[in-house]
Order: sequence, then structure tokens, then C-alpha cells
Amino acid sequence: MKKRHYIPHSRNKTRVKNYPPKGCIPQDWDILVDHWYTDDAVIESEKNKDHRSKQDELHTAGSCSYVVHAAKKAKTDGQPVERAILYQVLHTRKDGTAVNPVVKAKMDKMKELLEMSSNQLQSSDTSGSIAWSPDDVFAKVMGKECKGRIRGVGFGPSPSGRSSKSVLTDIEIHSS
Repeated sequence: MKKRHYIPHSRNKTRVKNYPPKGCIPQDWDILVDHWYTDDAVIESEKNKDHRSKQDELHTAGSCSYVVHAAKKAKTDGQPVERAILYQVLHTRKDGTAVNPVVKAKMDKMKELLEMSSNQLQSSDTSGSIAWSPDDVFAKVMGKECKGRIRGVGFGPSPSGRSSKSVLTDIEIHSS
């Protein structure tokens, strides 16, 4: 809504308030517009714009999480998808090009490593729709994982190589 209706500078606040979007409750619109023009919101917005402009690895996943995209791909392929494959899928535009040169270089390196049979995923956590291991192709290209999380697999797995789901949880799921 802000992208469509916000006009920078506080002198435009009244003009924005007078033209609420269709279906918006007038009192809610007034509160939202008042918030947009507060000093804190303006500073936060500028800071966020600056941070977004510095991002190199833009994705094309939209509002769906990586895990949702992985589950769809795993369902069509019939097996869990590797993080390197998922990275390529989610960082490629509809016309087949990479989102930028930084991402293209990483995708090329991943493709090169995936072609070698020694880099095929051997021991991995395949309890979900994303197959991964601490030394898979994705990790070789992207670098060591941060403490406490694994990039590109969602919540749960940790760098120790074990999923957060316990064996008891898996047994309970299968028995129900």
C-alpha cells in the first residue's frame, strides 16, 4: 500500500489521507498514514532502503518460503531436492537468466561441482523436502554455515548435521 499511495515529504500527508484505497477503513487509513509520516518511520524506511540496495543475492521466490518451493519441487521430482539445485531455481528469472552477475558466478560454480560424481550428496538429512549435508555443493560455494542454522532449509536443522526432529516425533508421525 505504501508503494502505491505514499508521497514523500510531510506536506503531502493531508493529500494522501484524503484518498484512501478502495475497501480500506477510513480510521485505519488515517492511523497508517500518520505512522508513515512520523520521524521514526521515515528514518527506518530510509535505513531499510539503504540495506536493500546493498544486497547481492536477490531471489525470485516471492512471498513463499524456500521450504514451500522445495516441497513443490520434491513432489514433482519424487525425491528431496539439494540446496544447490534449489538455489539455482530460486535465483533465476522466468527467462532463465540469473538475477545478477554475483549470483550467476555462484550458480556456475555450483553447476560445475554438481557435475563431478564425488560431490553427489551421500550422507544427508532427507527427512524433509531439502537434502543437505554440512559439506554439500551449496556449502562449498557459499562458505561455512553460521552457528545455529543451516541456510536454505528453513527452521529445525542445525550445523551439527542432525535435524531438530527426534526419532520419537518421526515414529509418532508415522503411527498416526
